[in-house]
Amino acid sequence: MGPIKIRPVESARDRAAFMMMPWEIYGDCPNWVPPLLSDQKSILDPAVGPFYRNGEVKLWLAERNGRPVGRISSHLSARHDQLIGGSKGYFGFFECEDNQETARALFEAAETHLRSKARTEVEGPYNFTIYDEIGILVDGFDTPPAIMVRHNPAYYQRLIESLGYEKAVDWHAYRCEVSPTQLSERMGRIAMRIENRKEVNIREVNLRAYDQDARTVKRLFDLAWRQNWGHIPLSDEEFWYGAKGLKMLIVPGLSYIVEVKGEPIGIAISVYDINPLIKRIDGRLLPFGFLRLMLGVKKMKRFRMLLMGVDPKHRGRGYEIAMYAKAIRKATSLSFDEAEMSLILENNEPMMHSIQQLSSQLAKRLRIYRKDLC
Repeated sequence: MGPIKIRPVESARDRAAFMMMPWEIYGDCPNWVPPLLSDQKSILDPAVGPFYRNGEVKLWLAERNGRPVGRISSHLSARHDQLIGGSKGYFGFFECEDNQETARALFEAAETHLRSKARTEVEGPYNFTIYDEIGILVDGFDTPPAIMVRHNPAYYQRLIESLGYEKAVDWHAYRCEVSPTQLSERMGRIAMRIENRKEVNIREVNLRAYDQDARTVKRLFDLAWRQNWGHIPLSDEEFWYGAKGLKMLIVPGLSYIVEVKGEPIGIAISVYDINPLIKRIDGRLLPFGFLRLMLGVKKMKRFRMLLMGVDPKHRGRGYEIAMYAKAIRKATSLSFDEAEMSLILENNEPMMHSIQQLSSQLAKRLRIYRKDLC
């Protein structure tokens, strides 16, 4: 076993090596789903990736005998500094062989960079923001992840915690079978009372007026998530970059805007879980991967409800429960077998209470870590 070399990613060829590195770790792992390479290429390209407009990024590769054995990013968010302040830096895109020396060398490179930028605290992993893929999986290794949810080897927790990192917060993924019997009697009663009110309209997102509805989603997203742990409002560029990518995945019948007296006050966005298709094409859209995705997306049997929020002025009135109930009833008619609600902060008690009405099970826990750098 040769010595470890850590080098910065500086060229397009280096970025390609950084992007392909996870295949060295996961091989034939049945529960790992590769990223879509076209998406990764855009996200990591300084000329294209939206995070680079408001952030500073360094990417690092670990190599042994010329072969990639690990990677990490260290990055700063100008939006965090402008809107929140403080001296926090971030790490992300962590992948590593089961070797403490390799992990230590990667984190030392990332931490040294952040200290050089006067950062006194590091937090992560974020790829790159809290609304991208996040966290280290610490529970729920026995099943494949849903779309845009991470999977990693169990030893990552040991590697990171051995370097002095401690838990900042956990995010939860819940799953339930799609069946009318999943709705408790109380949940059905609350949902029916909400839906029968004349001033309330729970309508489906209109893909034909996508930009208009997306603007409504962004406004409510900023309102509803404003007090959430770790929230940093997305820039317009970041939001529209994500919205464009999600359009083909949205399930209109399971994505809602709640209006009260004509005013939008709540949202729920669900997407097809196309991870089985992505695994089948090994993350490659060419030459035939894109066609297979297009033909297969509406045949998926699991959906992920990835956003749900209500204007704080209207919380505690049953709108979240009404949206969950409507989605489960509709999903039955659309022939879905399973739903995932994720990711949800472990301390988001109102949302957890609503989910418990669905007889759902905690499927996965993903952890955000932090460490003082001073």
